[in-house]
Amino acid sequence: MATHVELTTPHRSPRMLSVHNLDELSAVAAQDLGGSNFTLLLVGTEEELTSLDGRTAIQVVAHPCRKAVLTVAADSEKSDTFPVSQTVRKVLDWAVGKKGFNLDDNQAAKANLVLASKPDEPLPKSALIGQYVDAQTCSAAFQLSLKDFSNG
Repeated sequence: MATHVELTTPHRSPRMLSVHNLDELSAVAAQDLGGSNFTLLLVGTEEELTSLDGRTAIQVVAHPCRKAVLTVAADSEKSDTFPVSQTVRKVLDWAVGKKGFNLDDNQAAKANLVLASKPDEPLPKSALIGQYVDAQTCSAAFQLSLKDFSNG
């Protein structure tokens, strides 16, 4: 029986696959990453995927880094370490919270993470951090934007 997999790798949009075993999934990930130095992690966890047994659908990150140092810039910079399998939403929650920039509720509601190279494009909150993390440095940098993106 095939397992439906949403696979995320660095600098690439997630894609849907149908695979029959872990070796098949690993081969696709190795092709995407140009090598075999990576870990398959279940989305939202630090759990390494070791088997597809009994799974019909999963979300997986294939990345050389298990964790990454993420830096968020606003009026200053804050950094923390996150699993590459976490979502932009988790990092945004940290950035607007007490350990980050401690924004008030109104500011936090407007906040988005953006890439410095694309300041007018908020990152999808459901996107996985591993998609933006550099595989060589195990790090990524974001900007905290309070711009209202709701009207285009």
